[in-house]
Amino acid sequence: MRRPTVAAGVVAGLRSYLAAHGIDADAMVLAADIDGAALDDPDARIALARYLTLMRLASHALDDPVLALHYGAHVPMAEVSILGLIMEASTTMAGALHQLQRYGSLALELDDGRDEPALRLQHAAGRLLLVDTRPLDTPRELIDEAFARLVCGPRRFLSQPHVLAVHFTAPELEHHAEYERVLGCPVMVGATANMLELHPGVADWPVAQHPPYVRALLTARADELLDLPEAPQHYRDRVEHEVRARLHEGEVSATSIAERLHCSRSTLYRQLNAEGTSLTRIVDQVRRDLALEHMAKRTASVRQVAYLTGFSDPAAFSRAFRRWSGESPSAYRDRASSP
Repeated sequence: MRRPTVAAGVVAGLRSYLAAHGIDADAMVLAADIDGAALDDPDARIALARYLTLMRLASHALDDPVLALHYGAHVPMAEVSILGLIMEASTTMAGALHQLQRYGSLALELDDGRDEPALRLQHAAGRLLLVDTRPLDTPRELIDEAFARLVCGPRRFLSQPHVLAVHFTAPELEHHAEYERVLGCPVMVGATANMLELHPGVADWPVAQHPPYVRALLTARADELLDLPEAPQHYRDRVEHEVRARLHEGEVSATSIAERLHCSRSTLYRQLNAEGTSLTRIVDQVRRDLALEHMAKRTASVRQVAYLTGFSDPAAFSRAFRRWSGESPSAYRDRASSP
């Protein structure tokens, strides 16, 4: 088992935050036994213990007992890790949260032997929850920083609050009022798990802060960093892989996908529902992503793109494309290719 690590970009972000607050950040990095030169590569790995030492030294120097909360709220994930860039390149919040689960270890890797993401989406009693699955003795700073980024970061591009409440397992919070001020929502204590309660309709909210081809480049780099096998690991990934491979054949059915995955239709529906999605949604998202990519590249006509994304009728494709992007395929292609 490897030692826990954090992305160097996260550490460099804290160094910049400290410098902006009048701290001799380089001296403090050195005091935490961190090689400052290693922070030049944001994808390099820094021992988690040293990062926590830096965080605690800085907390003392700034007289800020909730420094991790403030740091996470003020410095978005996209500024410190490829994970944030991938999430912001997602078409919708559903895609962003999916990428968080898939690539979360690129920001922080505890490597505690569990075969599940650190943050997992769950549906419970009509609520949509993003649950922290890490051990309950996970350092408070890591929870505060992650939750602050997930709550505050998307506010830059979402038109309404996506987090309804934050739940902590701690029986009380010494600075409860400050947590609620920073997070901008009710903060509950004494919960069974640390978790964010999300708006039930958040999955379909648009993100797309970067063009589709940027997302492809970022995910390719992320897979390199993770050394992921070519076969996708999450059930949603497996379904998306099959849908992508067969869209050009026409309408994708639950029967055909279930056969490819060697399962029944009911198992397919149950597994996707457990991950907060459906085959209909995946097909629509894959069609949209492929359509946007092809139209931006200008390598195929509208009729050809319609065929590649599983539409037999170009008019139906144009209607769907307008629903996805708010404009016609030709208008989108002209805008995407203009300097």
